[in-house]
Amino acid sequence: MVDGGSITGKGGGKCLVGPYDEIKDECSKRTPPHEAHHIVPDFALRTGTRKDAKVEAKRISKKMPTLGQGPAICLPGEDGKGGQTLPNLHLKAHQGTDGAIKGLGRKKRTGTSARKFPAGTAPLKEVKQTSVAGAKSAAPHCGEKIKKAVEKAFPESLDDTPCRTTKHLPKGDAKKSLSNFKDAVSKTRRK
Repeated sequence: MVDGGSITGKGGGKCLVGPYDEIKDECSKRTPPHEAHHIVPDFALRTGTRKDAKVEAKRISKKMPTLGQGPAICLPGEDGKGGQTLPNLHLKAHQGTDGAIKGLGRKKRTGTSARKFPAGTAPLKEVKQTSVAGAKSAAPHCGEKIKKAVEKAFPESLDDTPCRTTKHLPKGDAKKSLSNFKDAVSKTRRK
């Protein structure tokens, strides 16, 4: 359900937070231009391109939200576009999230953790925390709604799920780790 209540504070404005497909149309009608922004980047939840986002076989886990179900926030600005009259908070959210998630995939891990989360991957728990912090950097007045939306979409039981940490497609050990996880989930469900 869309939760578009008004919260004021630093940055002010209304917080429209909810599943991407439920807020994107209302968000696009706002003036100045706004866009729905995935709080947890969808690229982290799939092995394919954005065009493949609806292809179930390209999703890392069936238990995580799809592109349309992913928690999102309506932010002023357009992804990748500068020079606007208002601060581009959509771009700011990406700047606070994407590089930090990429850094998670470069983290030195040891033992079992190194095998489960090779370079280019990270546990969902870390991706969630980084994503929430990035979205809060763009809309601090919406912090509690951001956190609750992510908690609702990604229960703690999924925290050990490997996620992709790069916008480019996974390769090598990262691709193997993500694919092996998908296979393990599929085999478990068949029982």
